[in-house]
Amino acid sequence: MSDIVQKTADFLSRRGVDPATVDMHQLIDMFLSEMERGLAGDEGGSLKMIPTYTEIVHALPKNEPVIVLDAGGTNFRTCLVTFDDEGVAHIEDFRKVSMPGVKEEVTAQQFFSTFADNVERLIDKSDKIGFCFSYAAAITSDHDGIPLVFSKEIKAPEVIGKPVGASLLAELARRGYDVS
Repeated sequence: MSDIVQKTADFLSRRGVDPATVDMHQLIDMFLSEMERGLAGDEGGSLKMIPTYTEIVHALPKNEPVIVLDAGGTNFRTCLVTFDDEGVAHIEDFRKVSMPGVKEEVTAQQFFSTFADNVERLIDKSDKIGFCFSYAAAITSDHDGIPLVFSKEIKAPEVIGKPVGASLLAELARRGYDVS
């Protein structure tokens, strides 16, 4: 056993968290119980869980470009992704900008305008959008997300409670794009 592995094992053992002493079945049962409490809205639970309406896609759209948006942390990323016949993703026209609300507080109009500014160059290339919104949001049955709170330095209080996808589409429609 290497020195670093032995030091790590000794460290864990001294603190009573040696992997050999962990009852995995008990630990899994505890996690499942906490997840169920969170999904049920139990405020005393240790895991906050937000139910979602996720569908399993059985086949990737092959050779068909998809607009991809990633709002997470302090960056907003946009690109076009196409999966080839083997399922390999090909990324084109990648752009990364600061998330609106990082440098200063922004209105909802400014927030969604920034998103639209970065989607406009891609809008004529696909009618499909995949959106990763990495902030706490309630997911609606039509697959939109309604922000509950912002973390990670984002200052956009007017956006809380507004549907992100519908608001982006409304801004694009306001600019004259057919988003139906």
